[in-house]
Amino acid sequence: MDKKDLEAIAQIVNSAIESSNEELKEEIRQTGEALREEFREEMNVFEEKMTDRMNSFEKEMTDRMNSFEKKMLDKMFLFEQDYGEKIDAIFDVAVMQKDKAQQMYENQEKFGIQVDNLDTKIFNLDQRVFKLEHS
Repeated sequence: MDKKDLEAIAQIVNSAIESSNEELKEEIRQTGEALREEFREEMNVFEEKMTDRMNSFEKEMTDRMNSFEKKMLDKMFLFEQDYGEKIDAIFDVAVMQKDKAQQMYENQEKFGIQVDNLDTKIFNLDQRVFKLEHS
């Protein structure tokens, strides 16, 4: 074998390597695109599942909150119904006691004035003058 034959063989081998490299590159590119597409599809499926789960979770939480709100309103209504009359009665008693205390104070003042007047009529002149001067 001479140099020309070796060069021809080298060219044949190089062209075979280049074509197999090109085929390999094309196959890798196609495989990569297929994997990307498969990944996108899986991500879309995952996203749909997560969206469905989030929507169902949101609906469940909304239902629970509505249920809780209804229970609280019912309890507040029962509280107002049960204790509202009692609170009104306690308030009325407190107001009446205040009015009663005010009336007692006024009565005490009137009584004090009457006692002072009686004292001036009953006691001797010195005590009456002292009492009148100091009232």
